[in-house]
Amino acid sequence: MASPWPVPISGRCGCGSLEYHLTRAPMFIHCCSCHQCQRESGSTFTLNAMIEAKYVEITPASPEQIPKLCLMPTESGKGQVIARCPRCYVAVWSHYTGTGPSIAFVRTGTLDKVSAGGDRIDEVLKPGVFIFTEGKQPWLRFDDEVAKSFERYYKRDEVWPVEERERYEATRDENRQWEERGARWEELGEIC
Repeated sequence: MASPWPVPISGRCGCGSLEYHLTRAPMFIHCCSCHQCQRESGSTFTLNAMIEAKYVEITPASPEQIPKLCLMPTESGKGQVIARCPRCYVAVWSHYTGTGPSIAFVRTGTLDKVSAGGDRIDEVLKPGVFIFTEGKQPWLRFDDEVAKSFERYYKRDEVWPVEERERYEATRDENRQWEERGARWEELGEIC
């Protein structure tokens, strides 16, 4: 099945000094309303596009464009590393302990709204799930016609399409090896 994502898609931080490209369509999009996402984003939720990290390319990779990696807590208690612009500190993606360094959770608000080919990406930015809705703002309503809602997390096998599950499973060996080495985020770079 052809992806509706018009790849490659570029993204950038707030000041524009950290630019990146997604060279493949993301696997899945989460809309997370956990308190930690609200705190880190300064908003009511975070919209994250999950993609294999190898398909997130920083261009060009000069020292001032290498993201700062900051270890932060998560609602699950497992933690995450957030990649931030070294100049403006905008979060561009993160890696969660539960999925390891081979999966990037790209902040969709940092993506350009138009692809290199001139296609608008608004339609493909819809979440596949609303998660941690128990922490959402009381005035916020999620549309079940858009995506299923979960008070906490969900079972991937019950929600994700088969092709995306297969892509995710293909990253598990790499993440298991990382966990066996001690799950050290320092392997990705200097942690602030």
